[in-house]
Amino acid sequence: MQGPVNCMLKLAELLCLSGISVTVLNTDHIQGSLIRHTDVLSRFSRYCNFRFETISDGLPDNHPRSSELFLEILEGFRTVTVAIFSEMMVSGCFSLKSNPRMG
Repeated sequence: MQGPVNCMLKLAELLCLSGISVTVLNTDHIQGSLIRHTDVLSRFSRYCNFRFETISDGLPDNHPRSSELFLEILEGFRTVTVAIFSEMMVSGCFSLKSNPRMG
């Protein structure tokens, strides 16, 4: 699932360059992978109008999240993430945590 994330980050960067405030909402798992395997934090640290936030994908930390288990991943989103995301949209509070940079 790295391809769509890369495209989303490129769009976020272009929006930041245009002066638009951007919050990228990732799952905890994807954000962890980004931090471990890319320079994403240093890349976006120059944009004061950018922040990361994270949300649970509804799966346990030890879940392999492979393409073969895609239906399990979707079920996790449906049961946990949809409700949290809906509440974020309704309340206008897009942070479950207090750190505006790391999520």
